[in-house]
Amino acid sequence: MRELFRKVPIWISLPLMLITWGYLGYEVSKGINPDLPEIPSATNIADFNPKPIAKTETFTISDIERDPFLGTLEKKVEHNSAPKKKAITPTKPINTPKVNFSGIVKNGKDQVFILTINGKQYLIRKGETVNDVKLVSGSSKQVVIRFNNTNTTILVD
Repeated sequence: MRELFRKVPIWISLPLMLITWGYLGYEVSKGINPDLPEIPSATNIADFNPKPIAKTETFTISDIERDPFLGTLEKKVEHNSAPKKKAITPTKPINTPKVNFSGIVKNGKDQVFILTINGKQYLIRKGETVNDVKLVSGSSKQVVIRFNNTNTTILVD
């Protein structure tokens, strides 16, 4: 009887152990490969019908003869006469110099530009003035000069 008693727990524990390991295996496989929810396709969604654009009302602005705040009336002035011409005062003709940009010479950080002003060559740095022509800025391709408060860009010849 004693032998029968020892075998009974094995016969009982074996099915319980198989059920437990089977359940754990099922849960692990369910976690690895979950059931994904079904996403509705675009055909299931209702068709998009945009609202038609309503035409906007047009308006015009008309002259108002009465001031809306003060309540006064404006007098309309009729222009029957020809407009008066302003007298033009003659100004001195300005002789703008002929300026050509020949190139650039680099000495370290300082840049020296070669400008030909009225047929005579000058070596000029930024900010220097020669014959009322001031060199404002420059690069290897162009320079900007100022003469009579007017900036002019000159390209290299």
